[in-house]
Amino acid sequence: MTAYGQALGARFGELPSALRMLHGTDGRFSGKITVAPAGSALLRRIARLMGLPPGGVHALVLEKTDTGREDRWRRHIGDFVMDSRQWVEGPCLAEKIGAVCVLSRLEPGADGLRMHLTGWRFLGLPLPAGLAPRIATREWEEAGRYRFDVTVGLPVTGHRLIRYHGYLSPQAAPLSAPG
Repeated sequence: MTAYGQALGARFGELPSALRMLHGTDGRFSGKITVAPAGSALLRRIARLMGLPPGGVHALVLEKTDTGREDRWRRHIGDFVMDSRQWVEGPCLAEKIGAVCVLSRLEPGADGLRMHLTGWRFLGLPLPAGLAPRIATREWEEAGRYRFDVTVGLPVTGHRLIRYHGYLSPQAAPLSAPG
């Protein structure tokens, strides 16, 4: 069972079908992503150091694999690759991208899924909630497609590091899980 399936348990069934497909199976999904970078060169540099993609409108390919212990997501955003690992930690979904790990409480519903940051770590060290990035994540189904909108901002000042939004659809037959 995928990390999302484990984290949501019986509530997984509340998700719209496009979200259940994406979060419930291994596979390859394709679509488009629009990335709006931070306004200043310094903030764009911080975003890049965090492993976040460059600005622009790009083709998007997501390859998802459930290893049995965690889910691996490889996002091809144009020529840029963004890898993350996801697993369940207590009642939360944990996701590690680069040196940052965020813990989120998932809130499913018929209109989609929202994620609420509950904790975070940098280089494995838990950090105070007041220093956590401000992350707003919404996922929903529109015209049979999985849609997403994510904004990441700095703590305290709230300056936007990045916003990305777009869609994904299944590309081909699901990938087989590694043996």
